[in-house]
Amino acid sequence: GGLIGLAWLTKGTGLLLLYSVLLTELLALAAWREKNRSQQVICLLVGFIFVASPLLARNIQRFGSPTYNVNSYLLWVDAYESPNALADRLTLAEARAAYLKSHSTVQMLGREVTGLAWETFIGLRTLGPAPWEDARVLAGGPLLLFALLGLIAAPRRAAAILVVWTGITWLAMAWYIPIAAGDRFMMPLLVPWLTLSADGLIRWCAIQTVPTTAWRRLLFFVILWGVASSIAVWTQSTLWAG
Repeated sequence: GGLIGLAWLTKGTGLLLLYSVLLTELLALAAWREKNRSQQVICLLVGFIFVASPLLARNIQRFGSPTYNVNSYLLWVDAYESPNALADRLTLAEARAAYLKSHSTVQMLGREVTGLAWETFIGLRTLGPAPWEDARVLAGGPLLLFALLGLIAAPRRAAAILVVWTGITWLAMAWYIPIAAGDRFMMPLLVPWLTLSADGLIRWCAIQTVPTTAWRRLLFFVILWGVASSIAVWTQSTLWAG
């Protein structure tokens, strides 16, 4: 809870992680019947409130909402506008009501579905080596498959938190696509998913008919990958410098 509070003090979207962990704890209570989850939820919230209390108090005093974020106005427009200018004209509730009144259900579904497709591409691209730009998606696809293998073997609670966190971030950022898109929104998910990719690779080698041969092939592939990536980065840097 304290770490999530620090994340929120750093970036407003840190609340997505709080929602993810809380939802996972509720799943543990409802589906898995695990004991002591209610106490853990209370401790989580206490830790979050204690660390985030300066911003929570400031938001309540100035804006009347503990989790106020001026960028929330951008959720209710079709293209980027200055959120501060929007805040000067109307409240967040008024902005939301105006958007819902001026857009049909089909239009809103279209925005979300289009955003989900783009966020899927961006997420796969993020897994690949950065210097490859959009070609990173070619590496991201296989890495995701290995990550899913690692996810299957991961501890249930850790896997659930990551799946819920990814789902919430995916849905939220998909809606935000008309405003802004980029790797930075998915970056907090990069380390856990790449860790699962590494674990999945190890497990894939272990289940091969001849594990020793699989390990050698993996080692050769990793070396080849490193050399090819280094050459690609060096070539690109040289071209840009020229």
